[in-house]
Amino acid sequence: MLTANVKKKGACNMNTTALLFMIITELVITGLTFYFFFKVLFMKPKVNVNEDSYFDNNETN
Repeated sequence: MLTANVKKKGACNMNTTALLFMIITELVITGLTFYFFFKVLFMKPKVNVNEDSYFDNNETN
């Protein structure tokens, strides 16, 4: 029986779909990582006057 190497119509769909899914997932995860990294990096420090350690030292009794 002779058979020819004929590519089926949907033969590459699973590989292409898996590759696209992998790339999109990696881009989303990397984007979220950078978003939260820069959010923390440029966050202004929260300083409350009551939490200042020098506040208690300035009071005289």
